[in-house]
Amino acid sequence: MRLDQALGNLLENAAQAARSQVVARCYRDGDTLVYEIDDDGPGIAEAHRPHLFEPFFTTKPTGQGTGLGLAVAHAAARDRQGVIEVGKSPLGGARFRLRIPQTGVSNE
Repeated sequence: MRLDQALGNLLENAAQAARSQVVARCYRDGDTLVYEIDDDGPGIAEAHRPHLFEPFFTTKPTGQGTGLGLAVAHAAARDRQGVIEVGKSPLGGARFRLRIPQTGVSNE
């Protein structure tokens, strides 16, 4: 269930950041499931990247975000021996890639 919440958080963040487009994909890379979410928003400043997965860190205005969404997503990935990668999207905004080894996936 926690993986569902993690994906929901990533999709919600992308939708909030997007100007008009969010693209989500799921594919297999060897024995790893990859969930990739791109948006065409402003992207993520390099200065913010080291703090993205810290609890209560947010770039949103006061009262518009708890700063827990990415921390929860990161913990869910770690619980399944996975990782979240952050980069620049070909759409111009941010790309979040959640990589989960098949051995860490259950039928929750």
